[in-house]
Order: sequence, then C-alpha cells, then structure tokens
Amino acid sequence: MSIMEKATPELKQKLNDLECDMKSHINDSIIGLFEYYNSNEWSLKNHRIFLETNCINLGKYDGSIYVAKWYERNLKIFEAN
Repeated sequence: MSIMEKATPELKQKLNDLECDMKSHINDSIIGLFEYYNSNEWSLKNHRIFLETNCINLGKYDGSIYVAKWYERNLKIFEAN
C-alpha cells in the first residue's frame, strides 16, 4: 500500500487543491512565480500538508520518512546553489 492510499480523504482533497493551485499559476511570469512560491500564503498551504502527511503511519514511521525525504531533497537543492 502506498502512503497516499493511507491518506485521509481530507488530506487527499488538500493535495488536490494544492495541485490545482499550482496549475493556476502555470502561466505566471518567473517573477510572479518566485513571489507566490515564497509568500506566506503558499508556505502555509505547503507546510500544513507536510505536517499532515507526517502523521500517516503504516507501522514504520512512513509519513515521517516520506516528509524527511522531501526536506532532504530541498536541502540538497539549496546546497547546490
């Protein structure tokens, strides 16, 4: 079973809403994207989903591992720049 199959209906809806939000900005300028994805509004939406995903447990800290891998990816991107 994948981690998203274990997600609550509420979390699945939030993930869908986040995807729709991202798609709504697809035609923004580079500056517009930078401003939006660095805004408090986006940070709250994005980080809340990570906190909820962290609570998914299939018996082996699955949510925590998933979130840790995502943050590890972000830190590696940050380090590379």
